[in-house]
Amino acid sequence: MKNTKTSVFSWVPRLVGLLVLLAASTDAAAATPPAFNNGSLKGSYETLLTVWTSPENVTNQGYLGILTFDGVSAVTGSFTINTGGTITTDSFTGTYSVKTNGTGSLSMTDSQSNAVDLALVLNSTATNLQLLQTNPNGSTAVMNGTATSQVATSFSNASLKGTYGFLENKFDTTSDPNSSEPDSTLGILTFDGVSKVVVSFTDEHKGTVVTTTGSGTYTVATNGTATAVLTLSNSRTIDFTMVLYSSGKAMQILGTNCNCGNAVLVGTAVRQ
Repeated sequence: MKNTKTSVFSWVPRLVGLLVLLAASTDAAAATPPAFNNGSLKGSYETLLTVWTSPENVTNQGYLGILTFDGVSAVTGSFTINTGGTITTDSFTGTYSVKTNGTGSLSMTDSQSNAVDLALVLNSTATNLQLLQTNPNGSTAVMNGTATSQVATSFSNASLKGTYGFLENKFDTTSDPNSSEPDSTLGILTFDGVSKVVVSFTDEHKGTVVTTTGSGTYTVATNGTATAVLTLSNSRTIDFTMVLYSSGKAMQILGTNCNCGNAVLVGTAVRQ
C-alpha cells in the first residue's frame, strides 16, 4: 500500500520560502516612501530661517515665527526678524504645493511686497520641513531653515515648565566695530511653569571658554510665541523671542537684544 502520510519535514522548504517572501514584502513596504499631497501640510509650524553671506559688508538675518498651512494651497506667516541687530516684525501670505515624493515649493509675499520663494522637503510624518530659498534675486546671501509642527493649538506660561537643553550660535558682520564676533553657547534653561526662568551655560568665543549663569522672566502667548528677558551674572541683559513646537517640548530661539552689535543669535532648545 502506498504511504499517503506527508512528513513534517517536507513542509520545511515551503515554510522557509513563505517566510522569505513575507520578509521581502515587508522590506519592500518599508522601503516605499509615503505619498504626500497639499493636504499633508495643515496647521501651524514654528519656523526658523537664517540668512548669511561671506562678504563682510552684507548684513545677516534671522527670521523666527509661524507658518500656517490650510491643507489646500494657502499659507500665511508672521515673523520677528533680526537684521544685523535691528528688530522688526512682518507678515506673509502666499501659496504652497507638495509633490507625492514629499518635495514641494512655497511662495510668499510680505507686507512690503517682497517675494520669498522656498523649496521644501517633508519628513515621513509631514511634521518637519527643510526649507531653502530659491529666488536670491542677485543677492550673495543664502537663506535656509526648518519648520516643525506646533501640534498643540493653544499655549500658556504653563507650556514652558522644566529644564531645556539649548544650543545657540551667534554670527555677525565682523567689520562692524561694535561686533563681538561669532560665538556659540551650550546650556540649560529651567522654566517654573509660571513666569520665572534661570539659565546656566558655557560660551566659546574666539578660543575663550567661559561659564555663566542668570535669571529672568518669560511670557507665552496662546499661539506659542514667547519672550524672555535674562540678566546674567556678568551684568549683561539678553532679550529673546521663542516659538514653541511639539506641544511645548521644544522651541526655536531668536535673540532680540544681546548688547552685541549687529549680531544675529539663533538656537534650538529641547526639554530634557
